[in-house]
Amino acid sequence: MGFLASRFVEWKRFPELFERARPAWLLAALALQALKYFVSAGALQRSMTAAGFPVPVPPLVPAIIAKLFTDQVTPASGIGGTLVVGKALRNRGLSRGDATAALVVNTLAFYAASATAALIAVAILWERRGFHPAITVVVSLFAIYAVGMPALILWAYHHPPRQLPRWLSKVPGLDEALKWFREAPNEPLRHRVLLAQAALFQLAVIALDAMTLMVLIGSLGHAMNYPASFTAFVLGTMAGIVTFLPAGIGTFEAGTVGTLRYLGVTPLEAAIAAVILFRGFTLYLPLLPGSWITRNTVNEDGDRAPAPQRVPPR
Repeated sequence: MGFLASRFVEWKRFPELFERARPAWLLAALALQALKYFVSAGALQRSMTAAGFPVPVPPLVPAIIAKLFTDQVTPASGIGGTLVVGKALRNRGLSRGDATAALVVNTLAFYAASATAALIAVAILWERRGFHPAITVVVSLFAIYAVGMPALILWAYHHPPRQLPRWLSKVPGLDEALKWFREAPNEPLRHRVLLAQAALFQLAVIALDAMTLMVLIGSLGHAMNYPASFTAFVLGTMAGIVTFLPAGIGTFEAGTVGTLRYLGVTPLEAAIAAVILFRGFTLYLPLLPGSWITRNTVNEDGDRAPAPQRVPPR
């Protein structure tokens, strides 16, 4: 992305682009991101219901923000953020096994939603432009990841090893995650309706992020095209995931900007400016509250609520 920017971007146009950004549209993008946290908490709430512990959605929002912060600063494919949410659930009185069961349902729902979004994006791309070789590579790698990770999670959930191979033991948080797996019950995975509901919530999170990108493109004075914004966001996310970098720094931006240009919906400068704004809303803006919540409220050693009574899902 840096090479392309240095060769083809007219940098003198960026101040004009940002000055032209409409405040009302920026507020709309902020509202979409706030809604996203509640929808993501809704997915976690469905997962907790599957584990037998239905709770209201709003109290789960801080844990979601803390997860986002942790996932951004640790290159561990979401393991670090998942453990942070697990600790938050333990502070609500859940046992380590019950918290793990809820998180496994939530994680599987995430992968199901990601695979569904990928199929939709591929269909849009195929219908509009076909595949560029670089896109084919990204989609192929993501397909392996989207199948392999859930399979690995399910295997580890049912058959957690007592000791990891040396090369796997270096993955941050993986050894602790497997310890949690050993205490988790299997019943929550049988509640397919709740799993499907959680996946729909996760798909809505993706849709809201794509809508935020579309609104930010519109804020710069360019025509909004939701299918193109959705495809660009999903392909950028794929590129970020398969590189295993924290928050996909660099690769997400390159994938998203490249797809927007490939689909021909915005000039290069506008695509870069929109993605910079998008990263500001989704990556940098939540860092401060995420850091505070992680340090002050999501702490395994802090005071825990009394253990809640299990309520079997209907």
